[in-house]
Amino acid sequence: MPTLYQAIEVNHCFKGTALSFEGKKISYSTFIDNVDIFASKLYAYGVRKNQVVTLVSPNVPETIYTFYALNKIGAIVLVVHPLIPPMVLNEAMESVESKLVIFPDIKYLDFKNSLKDKDYLLLNIKSDLNLLKSALYPLIYKSKLKNISKDKYIYRLPLSRESFEINKDDYKPSVYLRSGGTTGNSKTVVLNDKAFNNIAFQCHKILGFSQKEVEGKKMMAVLPIFHGFGLAMGVHSPLVNRATSALMISFSAKKVVKKIKKNELSFLLLIPYMARKLLERKDFKGTKLKNLTHAFMGGDKADLKLFSEFNERMEKANSKCRLLEGYGMTETASVNFVNKLDSYKIGTVGKPIEGVKARIVDDEGKVLECGFEGNIEISTNTMMLEYLNDSELTKEVIEIENNDSWLKTGDIGKIDKDGYLIFIRRKKEMFKIAGINVFPSDINRIALTFEDVKDCATVFVSNDKHPYVALFLESETKNKVELAQLVKKELCSELIKYSVPEKIIVLYKLPRTNVGKVDKNALLNLYN
Repeated sequence: MPTLYQAIEVNHCFKGTALSFEGKKISYSTFIDNVDIFASKLYAYGVRKNQVVTLVSPNVPETIYTFYALNKIGAIVLVVHPLIPPMVLNEAMESVESKLVIFPDIKYLDFKNSLKDKDYLLLNIKSDLNLLKSALYPLIYKSKLKNISKDKYIYRLPLSRESFEINKDDYKPSVYLRSGGTTGNSKTVVLNDKAFNNIAFQCHKILGFSQKEVEGKKMMAVLPIFHGFGLAMGVHSPLVNRATSALMISFSAKKVVKKIKKNELSFLLLIPYMARKLLERKDFKGTKLKNLTHAFMGGDKADLKLFSEFNERMEKANSKCRLLEGYGMTETASVNFVNKLDSYKIGTVGKPIEGVKARIVDDEGKVLECGFEGNIEISTNTMMLEYLNDSELTKEVIEIENNDSWLKTGDIGKIDKDGYLIFIRRKKEMFKIAGINVFPSDINRIALTFEDVKDCATVFVSNDKHPYVALFLESETKNKVELAQLVKKELCSELIKYSVPEKIIVLYKLPRTNVGKVDKNALLNLYN
């Protein structure tokens, strides 16, 4: 099987649009030429095969050029959230022994003093914008762009004077992603090119199209590439299949509707929040919705009402598009189960895609029959290689049986008589806000560093329109407001914004169960 770079390089002569962004359309030939130029420049700078390079990853063209350029060289890419706090970035780099980080130029002032002994290169976001926004960029971000050395921009680096051997090993580690899917604690997942390509090469089957029918279609790429689903399905799959990856830095329902009506989007990748925002718009209706063919949703668990409302909107527009729920994990690169247009069942996350097997087992490992609730285990050709530097945990979650590797997902579900998987809940605590993993253990660890905090509990408030995280602190302090403010300030400095609790409530005593554990249901009832 080819590497990620080889899988897209073969499309160099295809006369179509590879990337669209802010009104700009980048052809396949231009896209791959830019990847090759970036690879040459990065190699000249000193990047080598198996070197770990950290990529701070907003969904802009230069990020995508850089990702594939590093893959061409054979470097390992640690992909991180574009809003990662400086302290956390430095810790993440140290944990994977990364000495070089590449980030957008507007993050320069945020990161420059926290990188210690790390080297850095810059992405030129200005070059990715249309003429008007490109002209305004230096004015809007004038304070953030001060004192930047122009020689640190990738596009200004010299080309390599020597040719280098293109990486052709699709089995070796190539991508590091952060996850907490099976245990609830953040860790580094090691993936190879084979895992992502196994998904990309069957994308047309998931869509129910022939490979030829996928050509020229447009996939919304608003889910970031530090997220396995965003990387595999939003970027790599369309580029492998000669479709367009329609990059968006952040979700805007208004912009999405506009693109749909201009026939600039064929496939949507959504989380429940995005689907709700689209339904709230009065202009998300009419015959132009026929431009949509598929809307896939994952991430947070959604109620059935969302599906019925979305699909009713499509039916009124005479659109064949339906909201199709799927399921996957970072540990398995991306989607493993999905509903399809010709075989979907609302309330389930679909059937296994090609190369995936599933089973439900009890706590002793006994395989259960259809209809019985238990632990979800997956065997797939997209399995991670390991958790980085944690062989013990890797062995704990991956069981080898008859030459099959079975991943213990840490999720609870059941398989119905027709083979559809019903996801019920996560066995280990982890929340998702806007599709981003939020780990209560990370929040609690920071809160408990304060002397006045005796205990704490992080809970997920499941509000259909606006789900959020609330943190409850147990403290005898008289300055409750001040304590809450101090804790929130520290959380903001160490966590991505989605992980920072929207509400922090200080109580004299936290309610507890009969066995002494914090009663989170009582907290929710008390707060509501």
